[in-house]
Amino acid sequence: YHGSSGSGGRTLNNGSVLLWQGTGNLLLGDGAQVINAPTGYLDIRNAATVGYTGFGNPGVVTNDGTLLKSGAGTTTIAQPFVQNHTGTTIVSAGTLAFTSTFTNNHGSFLLDKGAALSVPGALTLGNGYLTGWGTVTAPGGVSAGSYFLPTQLTIVGNLTLEHSAFSSFELAGLHQGLGGAALPSGGAR
Repeated sequence: YHGSSGSGGRTLNNGSVLLWQGTGNLLLGDGAQVINAPTGYLDIRNAATVGYTGFGNPGVVTNDGTLLKSGAGTTTIAQPFVQNHTGTTIVSAGTLAFTSTFTNNHGSFLLDKGAALSVPGALTLGNGYLTGWGTVTAPGGVSAGSYFLPTQLTIVGNLTLEHSAFSSFELAGLHQGLGGAALPSGGAR
C-alpha cells in the first residue's frame, strides 16, 4: 500500500465487505489510512500484520463498522488504531493483537470462547461494552463506565486478573443505564 517511493498517504475506505486472507502483510506508510466505515465489514482471516513501510509517517487504522478476526493464529495491528462509537470488534478465532497506539472512543468488543484480544495499555470502554468468553490482555487495566457514560460489563464465567492488573468501574447513579453503570454477577450478590 505504498509503492517504491511512498504512496502519498492514500486512503482505503471500506463501506461494504472486505476480506483479508492469505499470507501477505498489509504495510502502511506516508500517513496512509484504512477506514472501515459504519457500513463496513472487515473480516480478517489470516495471521498477518498491519505494519509500517518505513516511508513517511505511520498509517492509521480506523474502525467505525464491524471488524471481525475469524482466522486462526495471531493477527497484529502494529499501526495506530482508533475505534469509534459505531465500531464493534469481534474476535471469533485466534488472537487480535494491537501493539501500537490504541484508542477506543466508546466502541464495543465481543470475544468467542478460545479467542483473545490484546491491547498495549488500558482497554477503556466508555459507554461501549465488552462481552464474551475469550481472553483479554490489557496491562493498563480495563475501565468501564462513568457517571455520564453508563455501561455494562458482563462477566460470564471467571474474571482472572494478573498480579499487576486492575479494573476501574464507576458505579454511581440511581438506576442502571440512567446515569449509572452496572456490573451484574451470575452468583450471589
